[in-house]
Amino acid sequence: MLALFKSRSSEDSCDPVARVDDLWFRYGEEYVLKGISLQIRKRELVLVLGPNGSGKSTFLKVLAGILKPVRGYASLCGRDITSLSDADLARLVGYVHQNPWLYMFNSKVFDEISFVARNLGIDNSTITKNVLDIATKLDIIDLLDRSPFSLSEGEARRVVLASALIHKPPLLLLDEPTAGLDYGLKKRFIDIINKINNLLETAIVIATHDTDIITMLPKAKLLILNEGRIVFRGSIEDVLDNPSIFTKNNLVMPTEVELAQRLGIRWDRATDLDDLLLELDRLRKTLCR
Repeated sequence: MLALFKSRSSEDSCDPVARVDDLWFRYGEEYVLKGISLQIRKRELVLVLGPNGSGKSTFLKVLAGILKPVRGYASLCGRDITSLSDADLARLVGYVHQNPWLYMFNSKVFDEISFVARNLGIDNSTITKNVLDIATKLDIIDLLDRSPFSLSEGEARRVVLASALIHKPPLLLLDEPTAGLDYGLKKRFIDIINKINNLLETAIVIATHDTDIITMLPKAKLLILNEGRIVFRGSIEDVLDNPSIFTKNNLVMPTEVELAQRLGIRWDRATDLDDLLLELDRLRKTLCR
């Protein structure tokens, strides 16, 4: 019996979770990943940032086993990714596409969340317990009897996230998870990601061009891809101390950081967008007197 959030097989407790060495991938004649090397450890949160066309989504698909390296090496739990079966990949990786509606086909949210677990052969009583557990953690317990097609964008993203976590894979991959969400919904979703990262041993890799979430993930390791290569590797604090990195790589500066600069305030981890907006309002009122 597989008990979610209580125990793991020795395979699932692997560390490092994933590793790529001098990874290259191409579509046709054009390489979109060029010499990528990275090690992802258990419980790490890695943010892969880059403009459209930089290779972020392709990189996630290689880690998920959807695409195979043309050159170089990629492994999950110490096993060559090219040797893993579809069942092995399903156990080891939870992959969430940027469009949550692509995976919705069941009549109820409960069935949507439990689909992967059923296909992995987990018994019904354990599935029910696991669904209730993950739905509680993601604050979607009241959605279980609803049709997935009646959900809002934010609700749908949490349901797809739950389905990817139902069997507690060692690696969770999120492709543009905040696309189409307003600032408030982004913050709520990223708060959930931080909660998962704190509660579970799952390593999380987020690929995005949405720089606003940088300030919401202060503990994440950051990679910036541009034209298929890693052009920056470091902490969130490192990149925020060098904001020119954004413009050099065709990225928009995070809203909070840009607003702080315009107000003549140095952004730091204690800075909150609401505080900045209050300061902006105070300055506006002062100028209008």
